Parts: sequence; structure tokens; C-alpha cells
Amino acid sequence: MLVLVVLFVSSAITVGKPLTATHVRDSTEPHALGDRCPSNQSLEMVHSRYHGAVHCKCPRGESCVGRKCSVGQYVDGALYHNAIHGFEESCADCKCVQSVSVDTISDFRQSHTLWILGTHHKTGSFLTQRIWGGLHSLVNPPLNVHSSQFRPLDAHRWSNLPQDVDVVVTFQAENINSTITQLTGRPYKFVHMIRDPVRTVVSAYLYETQRADANDRYHRIIVPLSLEEGVLAMAEYMQDDLLKMEDQFKQAAADHNALNVKLEDFTANFDDTIERIYRFLGVPAAEMDKFVASARLQDLSRKKADELSASDHVTRGKYDKEPLISLVETDKRFAKVYKRMKELMGYSDL
Repeated sequence: MLVLVVLFVSSAITVGKPLTATHVRDSTEPHALGDRCPSNQSLEMVHSRYHGAVHCKCPRGESCVGRKCSVGQYVDGALYHNAIHGFEESCADCKCVQSVSVDTISDFRQSHTLWILGTHHKTGSFLTQRIWGGLHSLVNPPLNVHSSQFRPLDAHRWSNLPQDVDVVVTFQAENINSTITQLTGRPYKFVHMIRDPVRTVVSAYLYETQRADANDRYHRIIVPLSLEEGVLAMAEYMQDDLLKMEDQFKQAAADHNALNVKLEDFTANFDDTIERIYRFLGVPAAEMDKFVASARLQDLSRKKADELSASDHVTRGKYDKEPLISLVETDKRFAKVYKRMKELMGYSDL
């Protein structure tokens, strides 16, 4: 006889302000994949057919505490995961917490867990590098960060990764999955940064146009062309990169040691997003506040206008991107590919 158990967890912890009626959605109302949870914008919402309600979904490895917690969620509208915790979106005192945590960085190092941060061109590489570059000296001894910017880490490089490396940052995230443990002999936690594919292309194009002295592969092709020709040339040139992002997204989605994070989440709520990443990685509670405080220094919404205008890596607020987005998104050569990617990764407006 098959028995399905649904757990409800109680907690006296109260976080945030009570949600108003405007926050509550009818459980039968459709929603797009990737919708944000009203009480925590860094959490995704899913519709649980079993529970008949819309739920805020906890990341893998985290448990819900609060009055309306449950276990078992439909993920991406199809697959039932009985280990996924969540809570009803109307719950005012529910939150996700680490199921297992360590007390100190020394405990983390004894576990020999490898933290991996993976990005793609214009999906938060500069942000990730700056965040972890600032974090490494916050603990004693400092975190040993290995950065691989210009080529992906293949099996040989993973196998030869020094055993004292704590963090790997790669700008070419490819084939990062459970084979990492076989290659390195270590457990791992992997955070994969993604971005709306069309906005990735437009951002890459604008990034190249504001780098007058650059001489990389993108720059040499794009700069001599007109605006329309240039952005469409960038779209064509980046197809391989975007397909690799899509493939890595699928691998991460199927891996309980991996977490896909949208770059856009940092804009929606920087603090919630960086805390979610740190909780998933297992940053010790004693280190959490100073890790978050250090990361906040890279929050664009907290930076002054002159700092943003001086950075080649920042295109936010400098251009009217919408005409370029429309041009790329409606081009017949790429429209079907972008539609598929957006639906898969939670960017679809449908």
C-alpha cells in the first residue's frame, strides 16, 4: 500500500510583515513559471496540484518553518518532488532555512565541500567575481578562490584542482554536475547564474560598444556595424553561448547540489537573493551577516550614479534597450530558440 505523507511544521518564528489581501492569489489562477513569492522575492512560486494551491518553493536542501509549511511540490508544473519544502503564499511567518548547517568556516573546510559559482557572458560574471573577491579575506585563513575566466574547466582541470581551493568561479559554466565529485573527490555546491537570453544579447552588444579600446572576439565583429546590424550579429554570434547556458540550466535543475539563480533576482531584491545563495552553499550562521554586508557593496542600486557611469560592465540606465530587445526577439532566425529558452528558464510571459 502506497502512503503519501504531507508534513506540516509549526514554528513560533515570525518574519516580515503580515501579507495583505492583495498578496494572495486564487489557487486556480494561472501564473507564469518563475513568478516571485510575495513574501520573499528571491523564491519561486509553483502550483501544487496535490495541495491545490500556489506555493512559495524552498531551494533544495532547505526546510520550511512556519504555520503553513508543506512537503511535496510540483516543480516546473510537471514533476512531483516529495523532498521539496514550501509554504502557501499567504503565510506571513513562513520562511526557508538550512536543513543542515555548520557553525564555523573551520567546520566547512573540514567537510571539504567545494563552492562553485558559474556564469556565462553577461550573466553576472563581473558581479560574481567582485562579490567573491571581496569575501575571500573576511575569514581566517582567507578563502582560496580559483578563478577561470576565459575557458571552461574540463575534466583534466577539475581533476588537477588543488585540494586547498575553497571556491571556484568560472565564467564558462559547462557540464558542471555530479561528475565533479568523481573528478575532485570532494562534495560540492554549485550556483549557476542565468539571464533572460534576449537581454543577455542586448547587454553584450551595448557592453562592446562602450569599450573603445577593446580587441576581443565580440568587439572586432560588432563595432564596425550599424546599430541594427551589430545587435543582430551579436545575437547570431552568441547562439552557442546561450545554448550552453540552456544546457547547464537543465543539468543544474536535475542536480540537488546545484541552484539556478536569475541575475534579475539581484535587481528585484539583492539581499534576499544573496542570502538565498549563501544559505544554499551552507555559509555558517556566524559568518552570514558579514558575508551579506560585503556582498552589498556590489549592489548596483546602492551605488552612486557616477560609479555606474564609469563602469564598462554596467549598461543599466545608460541606454533605451527596449527597441533593441524587440529587434532581437522578433528576428525569425532566433525567435523559436528564445521562446523555448524563456519557457524553460522561467522567463516566459505566457
